[in-house]
Amino acid sequence: MDFELTDEQKMIAESVDKLLSDQYDFQSRCKRLSSNERFDLSIWQQFARLGLLGMPLPTAYGGFSASISDLSVLMEPMGSSLVVEPFLYCTLGSWLLSQTASKAIQKRYFSSIVSGETRVVVAMRPICSTAFMPSHQEVTAIRDKSNRWRLSGACHMVYGSDAATHVIVFARCGKRDMAFMLPLSACQRKSFSLVDDTGVCHISLNNVLCDADHELKCNRYTQDRVMAAAVTLLSSEAVSIMRVLNQKSKDYLQQRKQFGQPLSSFQVLQHRLVEMYVQEELARSLSLALVLSMEDVKQMRQYMPQVSMTKLKINDYSQFVGEQAVQLHGGMGVSDEMDIAHYFRRLTCIRHQFGDQAYHVAKLSAMFKRGL
Repeated sequence: MDFELTDEQKMIAESVDKLLSDQYDFQSRCKRLSSNERFDLSIWQQFARLGLLGMPLPTAYGGFSASISDLSVLMEPMGSSLVVEPFLYCTLGSWLLSQTASKAIQKRYFSSIVSGETRVVVAMRPICSTAFMPSHQEVTAIRDKSNRWRLSGACHMVYGSDAATHVIVFARCGKRDMAFMLPLSACQRKSFSLVDDTGVCHISLNNVLCDADHELKCNRYTQDRVMAAAVTLLSSEAVSIMRVLNQKSKDYLQQRKQFGQPLSSFQVLQHRLVEMYVQEELARSLSLALVLSMEDVKQMRQYMPQVSMTKLKINDYSQFVGEQAVQLHGGMGVSDEMDIAHYFRRLTCIRHQFGDQAYHVAKLSAMFKRGL
């Protein structure tokens, strides 16, 4: 197995890292969020100029036909800079469209996705076990006499949809699984922010009309493939945040003095840092293994047990690193003025996105019962 980045991956990662280092520092981010601005159009346009927004799309439309491995490389600088723009969620949307879009959608939207004008996110069916989620109303599709589809139902916790222009909705028509691309202007949505300052919406569909050429190629495994891709990219982001927390914790213990000597000189704290580093490296290994497994999109369904097991373990590792980083920083570790708190909150949300612990345990149990 080759764990080395290609020259193209290194170049893209360095370009993104430089952009975010120059223009997405923690103070600027906090200033924007204090004025309730979660989406910075100028940053989004710079993402477009770097060619990031259409990476999964075909080269004929200005994309790069990027693989999951290419996309995971981008999530590391996005995670370490705590980007609140819906880059991950729009990337999942364009990734899904690259495999399922009709010719009409390709011609009409792909170029505008690459330029950043069109932002497409995916509305997944409920994948969280918490009892605090609103009751889910499955989206149903009915074809009318004019050969158009009418969609009704609700989608909850649609990540990134507060800044999106379009949404991909999974629906049922009898026993058939379907998916459609809809303009969000045709939907009712209620926006709010999560504890990590990213935006989500509850979306309601009430007899929304959809042209037949906006139907995507879909089967009962399509949503599993999206889940696998999402968990893979989230894992890369989580590992990058764990790396930042470990480095910041080490620096803090070296600078902070107690009893006339740096805190880093105390053996018990040295051991704690080592434990945090071990958790990071375990998470990195699992993340890399999942990235390599996801390279074959057609066989992705075979790796769903690995997806769930990776999510479960990285959830555990990231929780440990996040909690210990806060503990080592003391009370300051949970203050808004410290970036440690923001990294911790992002890790907390990652643990619940695209399936929390209980969800993936139940999913694994079901897969084992039916023999995977």
